[in-house]
Amino acid sequence: MRTPRWLLLAVCAAALFVGLGRPAPAWAAEDAPRHVTKVTLQLKWAHQFQFAGYYAAKAKGYYRDRGLDVTILPA
Repeated sequence: MRTPRWLLLAVCAAALFVGLGRPAPAWAAEDAPRHVTKVTLQLKWAHQFQFAGYYAAKAKGYYRDRGLDVTILPA
């Protein structure tokens, strides 16, 4: 049995309407975290390119934005 296209379109439109009508998550509304948590990241090796993501996140302030004070230590 085939489903009429208009029914399929109506279901998709309703799902889209419901999805777009939801409010933003609570963490998106926060400007600054309430407290800062100190974290030490111990690398398994000396400073290498494979750890660039950790350093880039720290330099761009991603950890700070989430309330983390990250210290990166080499092996």
